[in-house]
Amino acid sequence: MNVEFIDPEHARLWVVGWDPAGQTWQAAYGPWPPDAATERTPVRGFQPGDATPDPKDLLDWLCDTARVAIPSEVTTLVTGPQARQSGELHQLWTRSMIGAPPWQVGTESQRWDGYLDPDLYDASIGEYVLRNKGGATNFDELREREGQAVAIRLTTLRTQGIPETLDMDGLRAIHKHLFQDVYEWAGEPRTVAISKGSGAFVHPHHLEANFEQVVTYLTDRDQLRSVPTEQYTASLARAYNAVNAIHAFREGNGRTQREFTNAIAHQAGYSIDWTQIPGWLNDAACERGRRGDFGQLEDMFAKIMTRDPAASQTAPAAATRRNLADADTYLSSAEHPRSPAANYQPPELPPSRGASSGPYRLGR
Repeated sequence: MNVEFIDPEHARLWVVGWDPAGQTWQAAYGPWPPDAATERTPVRGFQPGDATPDPKDLLDWLCDTARVAIPSEVTTLVTGPQARQSGELHQLWTRSMIGAPPWQVGTESQRWDGYLDPDLYDASIGEYVLRNKGGATNFDELREREGQAVAIRLTTLRTQGIPETLDMDGLRAIHKHLFQDVYEWAGEPRTVAISKGSGAFVHPHHLEANFEQVVTYLTDRDQLRSVPTEQYTASLARAYNAVNAIHAFREGNGRTQREFTNAIAHQAGYSIDWTQIPGWLNDAACERGRRGDFGQLEDMFAKIMTRDPAASQTAPAAATRRNLADADTYLSSAEHPRSPAANYQPPELPPSRGASSGPYRLGR
């Protein structure tokens, strides 16, 4: 077995593999990005006389001497029971990663680290701080600066006609607008698995396909405008829960999905006042919703949602792709004087890395 992986810090592409002829583990590297004309240069290998060498010894040497951060996926592959019998090549990279930012390069664990600033460790949460454009050096400082920046951008979200459509493009547009002053990856779907509480969110490979379920759900119901009044709370709760279960971004999902839900509700003639519920209650309702129990979410929306006579009954549906540029037809500041970003605090801790769930089923 041979395993190829990126060492982005030193701009090298490594290969670790078992040589059955010499009964030895070998390591070699070449430049990253790879140059087809350059052969990898072996830097360490057990001599043929060594008896049944342990691959962990080679990985330890690479860490201690060559200063290579070994991704966990490499360790799993080369220490597996079939590592010496298999002649398979495992490429833990793709050519699409060439020139990409660090959160899009390498293995899952490398992409996770790519979101973080390696020079900013916050001992209070035992984690490195997310790379950010605001100069924050710890989690509390980042949360404060992020909240301030997002609150300002919320005041211009409506006048910019965002979201233009109620689909994945619309969700990304909201996130990009709100977080453009904080993260370079604003508006980009996450590339890593994340979890929160007792459950994991949808795997990054399934984000687009899962959001198509939300689009279909909304489109089949005329963006929920054709839903009878007595059923509207339940329908909106399901749509909101599905967007939450997808959790499309590395950070900032709550504020993004609330604005997306505001857009759905408003074009059907409703207003939502998120300031009526504390963050922990919303989190608890969402966690139960991911397990298929929508009761608490429905109760929550029944409390915070009201019929709004000033709301547009003919606001554009996602399929029409018409613009929402007119501030009077989209959540005017007069209707919502209190900013959700200013009153609704994000979670005390960031999401955890973890094995994501598979595709989420929205249901009927």
